[in-house]
Amino acid sequence: MLTWSSSVIACSCGEYYFERPEPDWVGSQTADGVSYIAAGSSECTGLKSIDEGRADNDARSSLTKMLNTVVSTSEKTSVGAIGNVGYSRYKADTNLESQQILQNATIFDRWIDGKNCVVYAGISLQQADLEKGKANQLKAQQEQLIAQNACIESSGDNKGQIKEMLIERLSQEGFTYNTAKACQVKYQLANKIVRASKDMLESKLVVKMSKSNQPIWHKTYSGKAMSYSQKSRIELIQLAISDSLDNFFVDLSSLKHKKITQ
Repeated sequence: MLTWSSSVIACSCGEYYFERPEPDWVGSQTADGVSYIAAGSSECTGLKSIDEGRADNDARSSLTKMLNTVVSTSEKTSVGAIGNVGYSRYKADTNLESQQILQNATIFDRWIDGKNCVVYAGISLQQADLEKGKANQLKAQQEQLIAQNACIESSGDNKGQIKEMLIERLSQEGFTYNTAKACQVKYQLANKIVRASKDMLESKLVVKMSKSNQPIWHKTYSGKAMSYSQKSRIELIQLAISDSLDNFFVDLSSLKHKKITQ
């Protein structure tokens, strides 16, 4: 016949697991070059699946933070200190880097602190799996549009200026542009001034993106410039081009981390 201490009975999650002393992994971390061990926790709600999910998530977050000394990674998870019984906030979302590195991590044990009503989860990752995760992470990063070397072809009105402005914008946004390396993604821009007057100019910019002759993106962007202070035609052209590129980069921001593998 099973018996439970009064502290465990009082806890809403006291019957999740058998009562036992606190395991060593709850209050310590291991990083010995062979394996990595960390712990996570969650205050009890009385709903086992939710409590375990939150504790598991916190354990992954703790392991990710520990691996930060080994692997440069970023995370979106809200992290609480290991063993902090006051920790109640969590986010289930982790980004690509953490997911790749932790893909082979294992929840190896769970424990309930009946006195404080906290569920703990222990997580482990082997060095070999860490190396595999790092390789997968690097591969995933290299396949993103932002990491693939760009080459640019421009035609039409003010083609040289458009090319220079696109190169500058790509660099500012962190895209790869190196003329000494092979082209991976081709940007083709064709600009045409469709209307112009003393204080107004309108242009159309056609943007095509491709990899190995396979289309990635194709869209036409309007560019407009107006002036009530007698700006020169050159200034109006530059403003119209900037307007077109601003609109293009709104779309490009949603594509920058897209996997491109053609």
